[in-house]
Amino acid sequence: MKNNLSPNQEFPACGYGLSGLCCSACIKGPCRISPFDRTIEKGKCGASADRLVAANLLRIVAAEAAARLADLAQIVHQARTSSVEQPVVSMENQGIANDISDKYGLDPAAAGKTGGADLLIREVEALLSLNHPARNLTPFWSRLYPAEVFPQFYTSEILPTTSLTLTGLSAFQPVQKHDAALEDMLQTCLRISLVYMVCDELIQDLEILRDNGSSRETRKTESDAAETLDATLSSAVAILLKTPQQGCDGLLDQETETFRNQWQGALVEISRPAGFLEIGRQFYRRYSRPLTDSAPLVVALTHSAALVVGILACGCSVFSRPGLPLYGSETVSRFFSKELEEICGAVYLAPEAGDLISVAHNYFRKMP
Repeated sequence: MKNNLSPNQEFPACGYGLSGLCCSACIKGPCRISPFDRTIEKGKCGASADRLVAANLLRIVAAEAAARLADLAQIVHQARTSSVEQPVVSMENQGIANDISDKYGLDPAAAGKTGGADLLIREVEALLSLNHPARNLTPFWSRLYPAEVFPQFYTSEILPTTSLTLTGLSAFQPVQKHDAALEDMLQTCLRISLVYMVCDELIQDLEILRDNGSSRETRKTESDAAETLDATLSSAVAILLKTPQQGCDGLLDQETETFRNQWQGALVEISRPAGFLEIGRQFYRRYSRPLTDSAPLVVALTHSAALVVGILACGCSVFSRPGLPLYGSETVSRFFSKELEEICGAVYLAPEAGDLISVAHNYFRKMP
């Protein structure tokens, strides 16, 4: 069959896949359920449309979280096996290193010339270890994510209770159990996406402590961006998050620029998940209340489903482009657009609701 697409023309997306109704998870498939017959059709494994959509989303976020876990493990391995001596932290970067050490509760006096990299690596090794699955992680999380700064992590009980590795592996259990409750699968999406966010923060901080210039500049830029929040502003705070994706950035670049030019409220821009968590800490330091109290809207221009769901898990409402593959199931769509508000105070906004500016204005117009 001849392909009439030009080299620069985007290949048309699968409509079933965009709705979450296309599944190739096993060798019985691939299966497609028609959106017009989704109440009666099932996959060859017996999965309903609701289950197909939920399982697809869980597989996507679990795969992304697994990749970040692998990246984190690789950094730790390289640090432990490298024959190159850890770089001495310069005076210029000592303040950033001290901030990171303080965030994790590390002893600055024990940090030495490497600025705490070895200490944090030791902590991360314990978080990844399968040898200590029952380790009490509460003290670590309470230092890194204090309840007063990130209350949703505790009220929704989504912080990992076992090692990050075991938490990531457990994501696939509800997918494989055909009798698993749909809500359990969707809440697992929240937990696994939070692991993705945690891993990104650990990776960024390890890179900074190991004197990685680009990560250091990213953190400084995002710290400065948080300062743009106006202390008198009670609403209309937008957080613009755009993550790079090679070869797929043309339209997202255009939408990013449009939003920058047309948005009239406070705007904070970040470029990776760790920046979102850092803004939450800075907001609390300035206003003595969690970022979620200001009910910001996160405009996420990203190809990462785990990032979008992770921000929802953090308690912030999200509009994303591209959209999450939810709309083949009214039950799954309702969970993210309505029921999630009861769990962590956030909702996911449908991407077909309009352009970025219209969606943002409508969101704040409906705020009490």
